[in-house]
Amino acid sequence: AALTGASVKGSSDTGTGVQLADNAVVTEAVLNGTSASGDGVTFTGNVKMDDTSAAKLNASSTSGTGLKLADNANVSIQTITKVTQEKKDADGNPVLDADGNPETETITTQAPVTTPVTLTGTSEQGSGIATEGNVSISGIVLNGSTTADTGTGVSLGGNLTIADDISGVTAGATGNGTALVVNNASIHSDGYTDSGKDFVINASVSGNGTAIKTQGSSQLDEVVLNG
Repeated sequence: AALTGASVKGSSDTGTGVQLADNAVVTEAVLNGTSASGDGVTFTGNVKMDDTSAAKLNASSTSGTGLKLADNANVSIQTITKVTQEKKDADGNPVLDADGNPETETITTQAPVTTPVTLTGTSEQGSGIATEGNVSISGIVLNGSTTADTGTGVSLGGNLTIADDISGVTAGATGNGTALVVNNASIHSDGYTDSGKDFVINASVSGNGTAIKTQGSSQLDEVVLNG
């Protein structure tokens, strides 16, 4: 499904505010998802967004997850370029209107971003951002934060693949919260490894909280945790 030029605001008490599911394509849109105890915004399956829509995304929850990526979420960010030019016929000659003036057309092209866009998720008592199942990101920095002592900035679970060498994860917590939880997760920094770069996850706390907590059995391939 495609969503272009729209403003979508969804809220829920226990469910999901806004969900982008398999093969969703979002361009020039404003998405605002909030939930009390559920997920503010959920990505599942293949999701493509343009950089403008991604930057404006608002995902928040009080005691649930602000932004959740789950169920084979493969999220990538594109940059859209529009160029207006003279229309040409099959022989390459200008197409003229009834008055003899050249007709114009707008050509739209899409390409992966070269600078990552930050997707922000916030939660007071839950997780700002959480990954579950098989998840892949391209052109994205996941930025999750929490403001309560019982909250978590980013919770990483399942299989997370960093498909390029510009994406990343940043986690933050205030008070006595936890910035980053790695819970039975396998993190694969394929894009960074192919480029010979280190993949670093940054976690920071202000107060007496915990920067990084690991739970269960996790596999970190060429991943540096900085907290």
